[in-house]
Amino acid sequence: MQHQYLTPEQVKGAIADWFAQRQQPELGQQLVQRLYFAENNWILDTVRNPFLVSLWCQCWELNPEEIPETKADLYDRISRTMYANQENELAIALLQQQALNQKLAELALRGIVEDIPLCESLVASVLGEQFQFAKDVGWLGEGERETNELVYVFCDRLPICTRPKARYLYLC
Repeated sequence: MQHQYLTPEQVKGAIADWFAQRQQPELGQQLVQRLYFAENNWILDTVRNPFLVSLWCQCWELNPEEIPETKADLYDRISRTMYANQENELAIALLQQQALNQKLAELALRGIVEDIPLCESLVASVLGEQFQFAKDVGWLGEGERETNELVYVFCDRLPICTRPKARYLYLC
């Protein structure tokens, strides 16, 4: 299985495009500068991943000048933001959010540890009744078929991540 990594130029372009769509190109320039002059190596590792680049953009748009200190902090901020964005569309209770987050973490960990694609049967077995809810909230999108089975990818509703038939986007 091949991980999809972005080059520094692709990262800069993706960030510029993300903020240009929101008519805030100066925020994109500030984010690029902060990410590439970061003292923490984990930050540079995360910006090689398309999914995480989109998360960085959303975090930066909501809290300019504030860089999360850890990956866990980044994930926490973005998960709270995604649920807040869905408030008007879906009735999402805190317990339901926590239960879904736990199942999604289990799914992500299993995919990474076992180095396997997130085939529909695996996703359905891990998420159970929350499978459709995960799609509705925007955590999972359809990828390409692996043999006869649909593969799902972690994504959000941001342009960098939601291109049709994305291959695999990893949370690593």
